[in-house]
Amino acid sequence: SGVAGVGNSYLVHTITEYLKRILKYPSQNLDQPSVLVTASTGKAATGINGTTLHFAFRLPVKSGYRCFENWKPSDEALHILRNKYKYLKVLLIDEISMVGCKTLQHLDKTLRCIKQNSSNFGQVSILAVGDFLQLPPVKEKNVF
Repeated sequence: SGVAGVGNSYLVHTITEYLKRILKYPSQNLDQPSVLVTASTGKAATGINGTTLHFAFRLPVKSGYRCFENWKPSDEALHILRNKYKYLKVLLIDEISMVGCKTLQHLDKTLRCIKQNSSNFGQVSILAVGDFLQLPPVKEKNVF
């Protein structure tokens, strides 16, 4: 956590490089990461050489609490995501304040399906970076 200008991006890069080195598998391809760097927005993702959370996991973009109450990833998407994230151990999410409650629930459900594990987030470690009191999620409730 920390306000703008205190070195969050530098810390994200440092942690990411360290984790990539220690969580490398012998048969792992470059397109099958063990550490994934994401952010809640495209601009934030660009700043940390990552991708958006929604794009990485094919999460629904349209907001609203009733629209996606029973949402789940399609079988085709799951097949692709399982292959891509079979080595995934750590998910870093930057600008965590902009990740809403429903988005986090969808992420949890998706990771459980990908990893075929009923534990929280499919036993993928979540490293949240940012200031919870900075910017609120768009059209969603806060996580806290």
